[in-house]
Amino acid sequence: MAPDVKLGGGAVAWGDAAMICPWLIYQFYGDTRVIEKHYDNLIRGMDFLEQTSENHIRKDLGFGDWLNLGGGAKDEVICTAYYAYLADIMSQMAALIGRKDAAERYATLHGNIRQAFIDNFVDDTGRILESSQTGYALAFAFDLIPENLQEAAAGHYIKEIERFDGHLATGFIGTPRLLPTLSLAGRDDVAYRLLMNTTYPSWLFQVTLGATTMWERWNGWTPDKGFADSGMNSFNHYAFGAVGEWLYSRVAGIRPDAPGFEKIYIEPVPGGGLTYASMNYHSIRGRIISSWRVEGDSFLLDVEIPANTTATVCIPTRDAASITEGGKALPDAGIPVETMQDGSILCRLGSGNYQFQALTRK
Repeated sequence: MAPDVKLGGGAVAWGDAAMICPWLIYQFYGDTRVIEKHYDNLIRGMDFLEQTSENHIRKDLGFGDWLNLGGGAKDEVICTAYYAYLADIMSQMAALIGRKDAAERYATLHGNIRQAFIDNFVDDTGRILESSQTGYALAFAFDLIPENLQEAAAGHYIKEIERFDGHLATGFIGTPRLLPTLSLAGRDDVAYRLLMNTTYPSWLFQVTLGATTMWERWNGWTPDKGFADSGMNSFNHYAFGAVGEWLYSRVAGIRPDAPGFEKIYIEPVPGGGLTYASMNYHSIRGRIISSWRVEGDSFLLDVEIPANTTATVCIPTRDAASITEGGKALPDAGIPVETMQDGSILCRLGSGNYQFQALTRK
C-alpha cells in the first residue's frame, strides 16, 4: 500500500520546518553548508507559498494551533505570520551563501507580507484581530506590530492571559512563542506566573499529578474527567516541552550572540520565586555555564566561557557599584562594563571562569 504523503503537506509550522530547521541549525552551529545543501528545496518551498497565497495572505492552515484551549488565532493570522517569518529567514539565508538577488527579492517579499499582516490583522489600537494568546505571541515573535503600537498590543496580550484567569490557553503553535514573547513585551513577571502555575492548564499541573514526561494534551488526565480520548493521548510528547527554550535562554540566560556561539550572550532573569538556576550547554565551541542563586539581597552568578569565544554578560542589579568579580570591583578586575537603561550592567568577557556578586535588583 502506498503511504499517504498528503497529511500535513505544506501545513503551517509543521511543513514550514523544512525551511526553519536549516536556519536554526546555522544559528547554533555556524555552518552554512546545511543551507547550501537544501537551498533548492527551500526555494521550491517558498515558490509554493507564493503561488498559494493571495495578496500576501496565506490561507493553508493544516493542523493549526493544535490542541489549544481557546487561546488560538484566526487561521490567516497564523498562516500569514509564519509566511512573513519564512520570507525573512529566506532572505538572510540567501545572503549568507551569496545569492544576492534572491536575498533582495525575499527581503521585499517579507516587507510586503508584513505590511499585509498589519493592514489586515492589526487595528489602530494594537489589537490583533480575531486572535487570542497565539495571535499576539506570533505577532511579537515575528515583529509584525508597528513600533508605535507595541505597548498597546502588549496590553491587549496581557488581557488575553487574564481572560483565562492568568493561565495559558495555547496549542502546539502558540505555546513555544508564549513565554519568549511575553519577555519581549517586557512582562517577564507574567511569563514566570505562567511557568509557575500549578493549576490546570499549566506545565506544573502535570507535575503535581506525578508526570515525569511532557503530555500531548494539557488535559491528558484531570481529576474531574479522568483520561482524555485514548485515541490520541500520549504521555510522552514533545510539543509543550518547548518551554525549555525559555528556561535556557531567559531563566539561565544563555543564547548565541553570533552564529555558532562565536559570541555568547548571558542574561539570567530571576523571578517567579526562584532562588537558584543552573545550566551548562555543550556548544559547538565548548561548554557554556550560567549558574545563579539569590542569597538574601545578594545575586551570585558563576559563568564559564569556552576558549576562542567572547561573551557579554548582563547582571541584574540595583547598584552597579556593588558588583564584584572574584572578590574585586569590576574596574580592578579589568572588566569593561556598560550600564543599560534598566540599570543592568553589561560585562564584556573573554574565555574563562568568572564569579560575580551584586545586590539584587530589588
